[in-house]
This record gives sequence, structure tokens and C-alpha cells, in this order.
Amino acid sequence: MPSSFPGPEVMRDDRVVIAVRNCPKPPPTRSTLTLSAINTAAEVWLVVAGQAKAAAVAAALSGADAQAVPAAGVHRVTATRWWLDAPAASEVSPGVDDS
Repeated sequence: MPSSFPGPEVMRDDRVVIAVRNCPKPPPTRSTLTLSAINTAAEVWLVVAGQAKAAAVAAALSGADAQAVPAAGVHRVTATRWWLDAPAASEVSPGVDDS
């Protein structure tokens, strides 16, 4: 499962997979799909768990800048599905629809 962190390389690179260095969480070097690759998928699933992700989920679903919150830059071809546990969804405003 790819992880994406804020940064210009994930946003602007047209390759499918890139190396990302100096990640804020271990491992510090990893590979990730770029947004251009993710956004070509017919369906994208975002699986998010935990209170630590609640602010990022709420920001992404509220139209945050994708440079700051990469998940906000995900735009489905057919469908984007958010799979959240209760703590991850705790800061989402009622009625938010990502359609």
C-alpha cells in the first residue's frame, strides 16, 4: 500500500512510481505512487484508521490544498471510496460528500 506525504515530487511527477526520501515516519526512504498514477485508476480506495489521521481526513474531504494534504488531490475516474474507522472519521463534518 503506498504512502504519500506532502511534497511537490508526489504532486508534479508524471512517472507512476517515485522514490521519496526523508519521510517523516520510518522508513525514511520509500517508493510511492504519484497522484498522476493514482488519478488514472477507475476506482480509488483510501483506507484510514486512527485518531492521528482525523485532521487530515477532515481537511482532504473539505477541499484542502493537495500540496498540504495529498489525499485531497485524489480525483476518481469512476469512484473514490473512503473507508474510515470511527476515530479517523471523528473530525469529518456531517454531510460531507466527495462526489
